[in-house]
Amino acid sequence: MLKYPKNCTSRTICTAARAIFPSKLNSIYWEFHELTGTDHGTDMVIEYVENEEFHNNKIQIQLKGTTNIQRYKKKSYYSFPLDIKTINYALESKIAFVLVIVDINSEEVYCIPLQDYFIANIKEYNKVFTTQDSISIRFTDENLLNNVEEELREISKECYSNKYNKIIKM
Repeated sequence: MLKYPKNCTSRTICTAARAIFPSKLNSIYWEFHELTGTDHGTDMVIEYVENEEFHNNKIQIQLKGTTNIQRYKKKSYYSFPLDIKTINYALESKIAFVLVIVDINSEEVYCIPLQDYFIANIKEYNKVFTTQDSISIRFTDENLLNNVEEELREISKECYSNKYNKIIKM
């Protein structure tokens, strides 16, 4: 009997997330670029279209699909664990780097700009230098794609630096 690769739940969740996120983007403002090759932390890049022109304003996307977002404190915030190595990769990016979490059951898309997240949460940033393997990223319904799309347009124009263990917008 011949053997074949098996399908698995994580692959189906990832595939669903990869389909849902681009479909939720407003195509008037965004062009998405699927990346191929080895994944080191960036799954795709979205590019902001301003005044019907491309100005090289891009955001790197780390895409995570899930069927169970952890809700805490009577649903006042959510939590998603993210590997420290992915966080370090994101924080070294000179362009905006956004964690996109897709709940494939509800098709809700949450966007957390990681550099801005750690600039605003210095205690969380300090955890990057510990021996932990992951950090739980906290977010709310304010991070839903339709609530942050204008913010994404603005951060697509930003430049970041992570010198001397401090993240700054330049």
